[in-house]
Amino acid sequence: MIEIRNISKSFDGIRAVDNVSVSIKENTVFGLIGTNGAGKSTLLRMVAGVLEPDEGELAIDGLAVLNNVEAKRKFYFIADEPYFFANSNAMDMQKYLSSVYPEFMTEDFYSYLINFGLDKRRKVNTYSKGMKKQLALICGICSNAKYLLCDETFDGLDPVMRQGIKSIFASEMEDELSVVEPDLKLILESETPRQTAIDQDTTDRLLKALYAAPHGVYAMSQDIPGLVETSTNLASVKMKPDHIIRIETSQRSSILSARNDMANTVRAVFRLAGAEVTFGEGYPGWKPNPHSSILEVAAESYKRLFGVEAKVKAIHAGLECGLFLDKYPTLDMISFGPTLTGVHSPDERMLIPTVEKFWKHLLDILVHVPAKK
Repeated sequence: MIEIRNISKSFDGIRAVDNVSVSIKENTVFGLIGTNGAGKSTLLRMVAGVLEPDEGELAIDGLAVLNNVEAKRKFYFIADEPYFFANSNAMDMQKYLSSVYPEFMTEDFYSYLINFGLDKRRKVNTYSKGMKKQLALICGICSNAKYLLCDETFDGLDPVMRQGIKSIFASEMEDELSVVEPDLKLILESETPRQTAIDQDTTDRLLKALYAAPHGVYAMSQDIPGLVETSTNLASVKMKPDHIIRIETSQRSSILSARNDMANTVRAVFRLAGAEVTFGEGYPGWKPNPHSSILEVAAESYKRLFGVEAKVKAIHAGLECGLFLDKYPTLDMISFGPTLTGVHSPDERMLIPTVEKFWKHLLDILVHVPAKK
């Protein structure tokens, strides 16, 4: 964590930074917004140990930054005007940085140089401003430091170079998520300034609530291995008329009490942020019944018609069966139908030949439904 406590800095009697306090957690993105002369660069230089504050304290992971080599190994500072050794080339910078940062990514460093067309043997002082910015960012990312401090990263760069630098950030995130999202593609684009923006207090509460809100699988079924029992999904965040921010979440569970408990957990998070919370009706829980009589009939019918054993599965989804069961608790039900792919997406498709197969199966089940005793 980067901790800044009551820090101030003046130049010739002019207060550049006045009593600033903030804590920045690791694995987060934190931006400084302000007009020219607001003190953004001065604050970053103090965090990096380039400038000494007149007042206040600075620490990175509990270590004082100024004149502390161990603290400075934890971050890389990309200044507005990057500094490189006199008469050095990219190879010289790689060798030096590898000695400072133990986890420096040498292979990635030279790969980035090739991708951006930077000559590793050319003297850096002959680079253009944009090329120096690119090299500085490559050095920062490949340092593999815990914190990356960027000051005016895109200042003075043409659109092509800006997009090239943004692609470095995007590729790093794509690599990090490649195992779980192999087809993920991130595109970073500049946005024109807006005349109005969400105020600081609302922004702070909104982001903290979204960060704290649970999302994803909450509990697995104790009856069926591999089946999700309870989950919650952060569905959408929308700006509505009259400056209202509307956040929608959805909770699903095969057990009604578990779904309600998950909904109350989400409600608690947003109420702590000062939001008004309302509940919709949603889908009631429908707990799988492996001893269902109609399930046995359907499985036997499938084997009789098609000559293979039916694959009986429970899925984690909202189904109308839960609505029926809520009104008629004694009903014995199964859910089946034609083969669908890409459900609830623009790629949703139904395999037409399976419609006839489903129809034959349904008719045969109805013929063999046992009489109710």
